[in-house]
Amino acid sequence: MRIINNILVGIIGPSGGGKSTIINRMLSTYPQECCRISTYTTRNPRLGEKNGEQYNFITKQQYEKLYNSKNLIACSKVNGEYYGAPKINMNAEELKNKIVLVDMGAKGAKEFKATYKNSIFIYIIPPSREILSSQMKNRDSTRMDRNKNQLENMKDVCKWLVINDDMDKTTSEIMHIIRTIKQYYGNLNKIDKETAKFLYHRTLYNMDNIMFLKKYYEETISKKALVVENKGEEK
Repeated sequence: MRIINNILVGIIGPSGGGKSTIINRMLSTYPQECCRISTYTTRNPRLGEKNGEQYNFITKQQYEKLYNSKNLIACSKVNGEYYGAPKINMNAEELKNKIVLVDMGAKGAKEFKATYKNSIFIYIIPPSREILSSQMKNRDSTRMDRNKNQLENMKDVCKWLVINDDMDKTTSEIMHIIRTIKQYYGNLNKIDKETAKFLYHRTLYNMDNIMFLKKYYEETISKKALVVENKGEEK
């Protein structure tokens, strides 16, 4: 059995799904185990966001400098603003024995997955489309498009799905998944039956999760169509 030194964990999910809150909860609950890598963006901070937490807010000139020096990974442009993550030295002393958390999108996760061997990606989603809508600060068509595209892309990188119906429960389940993978990396066949059952019910191979996401995806498309129709009526 091989126990890995550290692990990079991509937390993925729709806008308004609670990713930032969950990461903050993990950092405060498990400060000795977890650390966060903040990504970069050129957009302005939203209400409640602090520089250096989820994002490092930089100018487009600063972003261009980082990009040209090849110090960024998983770069993208959304609504005219740029996003990217710093390249991570997983051998750095400060990351030794750490769970390295990164808030990212599904497309960016593909590049992370190809770059970092000891990495896993967990998709976080509220239990219903209605709850997600109520948590979104901006329910416009653009954000719905992003959420829909993320649902389509996340299956290529995510093996794990956690339904965020209770913050404490969600945080505990995520840590259980990470600790198990970290301890039994490459040897999951050696875990006990109870843990194996727990993991199976949180994989995308589980038929209940497949049907849950199918329903979610269909509701997302229907919601987007309704917004577009309402906007047409307003005109």
